[in-house]
Amino acid sequence: MPSRAAQKRLNAVCDGYVKLLPVGTESELLAQVVALPRQPGLQVGVLGGDGTLMRVMSCLYRVLGPDALPVLVPIPFGTVSTTCARWNAGRAPWRNLRAWLSHPAMILNRQRTLSVTLDNTEHIGCTVGAGLVAQFFEHYEAAEAPGVGTACRIAVKSFLGSFVSSSFSRSIMQATECQLLADEQIVPMRHFTLIVSSVFKDVGLGIQVTYRAGDDPERIALVSSSLPARQLGPQFWRVLTGRALRDPNGVDRQVKQWKMRFSGTGSIIVDGDRCTAHSVTVQPGPVWSVLTPAPHE
Repeated sequence: MPSRAAQKRLNAVCDGYVKLLPVGTESELLAQVVALPRQPGLQVGVLGGDGTLMRVMSCLYRVLGPDALPVLVPIPFGTVSTTCARWNAGRAPWRNLRAWLSHPAMILNRQRTLSVTLDNTEHIGCTVGAGLVAQFFEHYEAAEAPGVGTACRIAVKSFLGSFVSSSFSRSIMQATECQLLADEQIVPMRHFTLIVSSVFKDVGLGIQVTYRAGDDPERIALVSSSLPARQLGPQFWRVLTGRALRDPNGVDRQVKQWKMRFSGTGSIIVDGDRCTAHSVTVQPGPVWSVLTPAPHE
């Protein structure tokens, strides 16, 4: 939730231009989406981070369907806002908000997404991961001051610790037990240190683990590894330069769909939001119209 001062400033900036709609709970979000006017060219500004954007896209898709989606205007009010950055919305929320409301030159792009079904609930996002991704966010959420600096410190600490297999690096790269299917083919391994897909080559912090993302518009990049911390961590430099992990048993290819099944429930991260599920299905999602300020604005 924004601070009282930030909320007051938001009210002042938006007054007379747009209506601010709180979406703190799922029921609030659903009620606001149901009440949206059904009109062509409707623009919906999303003020928040990656998780907020994912929740709003998911609800819009469920309620309105693929043929009546509004134009999204991402306003990066999150602590990291990776999706906004990759969609060329930058990291300056007040600048973006004023640009949208004052109607200067704006750029309309079409952006790809992922459809991530957790058990029976479909989410629309941009990045999904388990194993290392989930454990990374456990440490990130436990930090006193979340943000880019904290995320970098966790990444560096786990990377350096992996050379000696420190307890911290092992906790980040602890293997997850599950069954993985890529295009209905069972991947032989049952313990995975990393499973990740994204529509972005760079999933944040310069990490280009899904460096094949976007190469095939009909498929999604899937990367998995079963290497322990001492073998996986030192390869951090490879993903920073957009190179494949060296793992003879890993998966690194474009797929139309992949599925993951846990023996019980497992932890999944969808655009920074922690979820739990027994089964996960990931495939290409809707292509969304996204409005962002022109570079000179």
